[in-house]
Amino acid sequence: MPVGTGIKEVPVVGAITRRKTMINNIQIKVGQTVQAFFESVDSDASYKTLGTIVGIKRKSYRSESFDEATIKWEDGTEFSIDESFFFKTVHVVGGLQ
Repeated sequence: MPVGTGIKEVPVVGAITRRKTMINNIQIKVGQTVQAFFESVDSDASYKTLGTIVGIKRKSYRSESFDEATIKWEDGTEFSIDESFFFKTVHVVGGLQ
């Protein structure tokens, strides 16, 4: 702590951890619209493509956390994605349909 300021320095690593936790606390639900961040190798999805969440595998029935989400893209292809990659590859753009 710098002398006389009364301000405690916070390490940057701690700030990144808190931000990551806040992002992953977003609740996703079946029927929400998502958009890809970049083009997909598995399907014709691009950053302009919209999809709908059609399935979610929860860690437990009481938990809001999930293991896997299935997205159905506009072209009809389905794509399953792990929780650890979900928020890195798509973002929620709309509510329930």
